[in-house]
Amino acid sequence: MFRSDNEAGAQMIDIAEYVHNSNTNDEIVSNSSHSRTHTAKKSYKCDKCHRTFSFRSSLHRHKQVHSMIKPHVCKTCNKAFRHSSYLREHMLNHSGMKPFTCDVCDKSFVRRVKLEEHRRVHTCDKPYQCYVCNASFTLSNSLVKHLRIHAGFKPFVCSVCHKAFAQCGNLTAHERIHSGSRPYTCDVCGKSFSQSGSFNVHKVVHTNERRYKCDICHVTFCHSGSLNRHRRDVHSFVTREPS
Repeated sequence: MFRSDNEAGAQMIDIAEYVHNSNTNDEIVSNSSHSRTHTAKKSYKCDKCHRTFSFRSSLHRHKQVHSMIKPHVCKTCNKAFRHSSYLREHMLNHSGMKPFTCDVCDKSFVRRVKLEEHRRVHTCDKPYQCYVCNASFTLSNSLVKHLRIHAGFKPFVCSVCHKAFAQCGNLTAHERIHSGSRPYTCDVCGKSFSQSGSFNVHKVVHTNERRYKCDICHVTFCHSGSLNRHRRDVHSFVTREPS
């Protein structure tokens, strides 16, 4: 079914409004939170991305995203965070208390919600779907980040070449092109990586850890991509692709 230019334009405005007014990358997407974007008075406006807020404190918190300032530093591992609440949650990892354990791979978590999110890695459950292209996601914040692509919203700008990105993590990864930084080093072979994802994939070479289990035949795999191919080719499990 084809849409008129006016219909398509109206939809893109709606997407942009939704993305600009999402509280954070970590918010849980819901109809109630979305409806508040149309009713709440937002008097405080960011001079970088023009996003608006109901409270001055919310605007101040948001501006740290653009500055990339992370003033809250873990005294144990020196990892830095933009907000004190993120640091407090991170500190739980050093306490050694991780009472929530995955029954598939035995990985443990500080919070139950993180365990529930992790379980979707094994089940390939993707409950959050983009209403524009039907792409599906495991996490709600992944959907919010994805919607920025449709909205053309790229608030994270490289200070060297001014290339803009929809996601903060992509900017951080891009900046390593300029700096040559490779912060992820394998303690087995000494090989270093600029991206954590590449590093994690590499580590399996040494451990042969098979974290990803087929929920149909229980065969295990080292990588999620291998599991997805297995489910598609062996069990004819069709993953919905973006249209």
